Amino acid sequence: MNGLSPPADTIAEMFRPPVNRAMQVLDRSFFRKKIPLSAAHVLDRKQITKMRSELYRDTLRLDRMQSVQTIRTAQGEEGKGILLNPEIESSGELHVLDGCRYNG
Repeated sequence: MNGLSPPADTIAEMFRPPVNRAMQVLDRSFFRKKIPLSAAHVLDRKQITKMRSELYRDTLRLDRMQSVQTIRTAQGEEGKGILLNPEIESSGELHVLDGCRYNG
């Protein structure tokens, strides 16, 4: 790992919506996509700003998507997490709750 963000076109390809030109009736489930990402679980919410600055190079940055999300750990604990670039592998399974929240 070199600490650099992956190329923007690689990330954009991951989040590009699927295409089905034969669809006659809107099927919203066709547009749901699970993307495996790692997240840094922030135990103390007061430390989110500090952690974001420390993890700046490894943070997933996309337009209209917040990098800080509500997550659930494998133990079932809920908290805040900072989404990390896809090239960073997780040490445990984390789930983003309610999908990704877009600003807009």
